[in-house]
Amino acid sequence: CFKMLYFISACCGKAMFDAKEYKDNPGLSIDERKVNGDASEAGILKFAEKIRPVAEFRVANGEVMTIPFNSTNKFMITCNKISELPGQLRLCMKGAPERVMDQCSHILTSAGITAFDASQKDVINEQLSCVMEKGERVLGFAMRDLDTTLYPENFEFNTDEPNFPMEGLTFVGLISLLDPPRES
Repeated sequence: CFKMLYFISACCGKAMFDAKEYKDNPGLSIDERKVNGDASEAGILKFAEKIRPVAEFRVANGEVMTIPFNSTNKFMITCNKISELPGQLRLCMKGAPERVMDQCSHILTSAGITAFDASQKDVINEQLSCVMEKGERVLGFAMRDLDTTLYPENFEFNTDEPNFPMEGLTFVGLISLLDPPRES
């Protein structure tokens, strides 16, 4: 489960470390490095970077399509190649947990992928309430490996009028970030 959560958190994002700053100060820790991107993406990038270099991982699992986050959808989608499965594409989604869960028909558990039923959603919603009451920002993560016969590596995605599935995804998990109050 965690391996898949890492894949999505590393690939489904636009934030990047500031290359010039790191070049000028190569001794900076991951937490001290400047990130070009919003606060949530910066937190996820720093989390993922502590496990494995994200830039290298993104190159190895190249992005072939993206639907950027917007306040209407409240999610972001990328489609990436999978370095471990040549020719296979993976749709990755991150965003508001309720929006992500709405697109999921399955859930990834330690036992594998199973149907995502109402009782599982209730448990997740209880956990969400607990974490959000503590002032943490929570994002949901989901994925779907695309059928290679319908979506070969050279498939031309249309993001304006999606010609690919955005439902029937597998819920992978949640990441919460501390979201301290700001002066403004």
